[in-house]
Amino acid sequence: MLLDLAKKYSMGELARQTGFCPRTIRLYIERGLLPGSHGRGRGAGYDQKHFYRLLLIKNAKSKASLTLEHIRKLLIHLSEQDIQAFAHERKPIDVLYQQAETQMSNPRPAVSERSTWVTIQLSDGVQLRQNGVEPEKAERLERIADKVSEWITEEERTA
Repeated sequence: MLLDLAKKYSMGELARQTGFCPRTIRLYIERGLLPGSHGRGRGAGYDQKHFYRLLLIKNAKSKASLTLEHIRKLLIHLSEQDIQAFAHERKPIDVLYQQAETQMSNPRPAVSERSTWVTIQLSDGVQLRQNGVEPEKAERLERIADKVSEWITEEERTA
């Protein structure tokens, strides 16, 4: 179940590889369990980070009965190596459960939970982020993202 690091995967390929339907994957992105896609629209791509997080979510839900909120908070604190280890069960899932219990009993003050960030992946390594969820801000951010994506695409074609 290993994915090629350099290759980008479509939503359909990611769904088939992990057993999640595309709608669920989009929901996990919306809820902050997964990073956004690389690119937008039909050209959107996903990578190994998405894959490993989805495997971890599946294992944490089915074997440790963790809620999505527990999992989301854990993903914030786990290293990529830990995520991969839990995803492939090289680290026992009960250790993940214990980490969740510890975190829930000693919650950090979460400033980020009081604000909502909209993140749009423009290209590899380029994100556009804005705090707030008002519709006019989201629409403005979408327009900016479209213009910047066009510019990046044009730059890549001429490079």
